[in-house]
Amino acid sequence: YKRQIHALHLAPCRKANPDPLQLAERLAQRAITSEWEMFHDAYHDYRTILKKDGRRRYREIVTREWDSLPTIRAGESDPHRHGRTYRIDHLMLAVADMDNDFDLAIRVLSRDLSHSYTYLRIATYCKTKEQPALAVEWAERGLREFGDKADNRLRSFLAEEYLRTKRPNEAMNMRWQNFSSRLSLHEYAELMTAAKRCRQRDEWRSKAFGLI
Repeated sequence: YKRQIHALHLAPCRKANPDPLQLAERLAQRAITSEWEMFHDAYHDYRTILKKDGRRRYREIVTREWDSLPTIRAGESDPHRHGRTYRIDHLMLAVADMDNDFDLAIRVLSRDLSHSYTYLRIATYCKTKEQPALAVEWAERGLREFGDKADNRLRSFLAEEYLRTKRPNEAMNMRWQNFSSRLSLHEYAELMTAAKRCRQRDEWRSKAFGLI
């Protein structure tokens, strides 16, 4: 029912022409404090109503709250990660996306680097924004930081990027690490698919069977 309740507020706002600054302050504060994620998409949905001044005020409020969040690194944790921290990160990322602020988006995404999946998330974001070199850089940073404990999806991402950029040996190394750390049919299929693309299927099939 969240979207319906949101719509009940949005519709009259479009007709009432409220003060942009006051509306921005109310929307930002309610989005920050709401445990039900109310008004989380306000920066997008109320964009024309807020106008330039309201959007600037909304961004100022969210930015101030986001600046107060701690920087989290590997081995650390944030007790509010699934609560207030999540809400503010979400709001800040929405601002970055709507304003096409790529650098801000990366800052938001990289604030908490306590999990290797975060590096994959950043790498994927970079790729969607047509920054493939930066995507590979972030994925490689994640592997260096977490080593054998890195999420297998991080290596899968790099394998595809290495294949795309004609780096077959590095691509197969990623696929092999995934397979050797988790002997499963899925990882074997991924290994063989990559090997076929590299024209090394017999070699890697023999190596896989030897490990099994």
